[in-house]
Amino acid sequence: MAKKNNTFKQITIREHPVQSLFEAGIYGLDLKKGDQLIGVANLLFPVHDESKVQLALRHIKDIAKVASLTGNTVHVIMFGPAVDEESAKGLWNKEMNFIHTQDDPQVVKDALKQRGYDKRIMYFWKQCGKFIKRFAVPGVQLYYLPSHINLGLPNEHDMFEDAHQTKRVLDNWTANNPEATDRPSTLGIDLPEGIAEAFGLTGVENIQVLPFGAGILINNNTIATIGAFRRRQPGDAPHVQWEQTGYNVIMSVDGKSSSAWWTRTDSNLPESVFKEMAVYQLGYLWSRQANGHLGDYNRRASSIGSWIVGEGGILHGRVAPFMPGKTDGGRLHLLIRGKVYQEDKPTTAPNGKQLTVSQPVDRDVKREAAQFASGKRKGKKET
Repeated sequence: MAKKNNTFKQITIREHPVQSLFEAGIYGLDLKKGDQLIGVANLLFPVHDESKVQLALRHIKDIAKVASLTGNTVHVIMFGPAVDEESAKGLWNKEMNFIHTQDDPQVVKDALKQRGYDKRIMYFWKQCGKFIKRFAVPGVQLYYLPSHINLGLPNEHDMFEDAHQTKRVLDNWTANNPEATDRPSTLGIDLPEGIAEAFGLTGVENIQVLPFGAGILINNNTIATIGAFRRRQPGDAPHVQWEQTGYNVIMSVDGKSSSAWWTRTDSNLPESVFKEMAVYQLGYLWSRQANGHLGDYNRRASSIGSWIVGEGGILHGRVAPFMPGKTDGGRLHLLIRGKVYQEDKPTTAPNGKQLTVSQPVDRDVKREAAQFASGKRKGKKET
């Protein structure tokens, strides 16, 4: 018989899931001339596009080799969401899907083999940390900006909130059903509340995990942030972000790609004083086939950003898109810093297959009539 709970139940009030950039925190980062900066965003492990990740990693490693020769440092900023919350939620609660019928990623299948929800989610989080560590190659300093709930997009905050809520519910059931043979959770296991601890990134020298929705102010002139504005046209949202802060902007949000530069005149006396401004919007590295639920409405594009620090601490570079070739089987290409990276096997083929059309069989009407007449064919005689 289950225990009767005659104590007061604790009520957990949800926090407001949206915060300003200034509330989350702006962290300063001083880069010297010749240092390198690379931005990747919207990966959604484990439903990321591995081919695009491989090309991005090849570029990061090449830049790290060059920087080591000049005594400079390579800084990589990873803009969330880096992890797919839908994959995490599928570790316990299953959905009835009539549209999204794709098979689960191998990481999710392996996590489902663990006994109990807490062991499943902790196994999954450990694999998330291993994926993030892939970008922290030797000679690279990685900064990870996890995302909070932002305009309905996948995010790490929602994943953490759902995991802890599910754990509380299952713990309560386990405690009140001590005679059950199959326990959905282990009462002695507490889920980590910090994303760095959960992903196994605590104490890793070249990885820094920032608070949800935080920003990085580079050389006091460029703000790197996930962003809080979505616009339909690429390039619009970072301009709005620039209006809010007055800094040059590198942002991600929903995965559009854009680069924009302009010069304005701040003063004409005693001589013209110019100021150069720049805004950038990073694209996505998730798989279109595995994340079709995100739709095509916002004209998203795959890309990464790459910059070098010049005179006065100004970043020089652009956002480079991934483009399929036309004469090599559709292999993905990445043209960045004057070098072309090409995937080994084409992966841009559309999801689907060629339809076949059945051909009607010609009927011998005279032969059928003779068969009816002789009694060899039964059925309604056609006239």
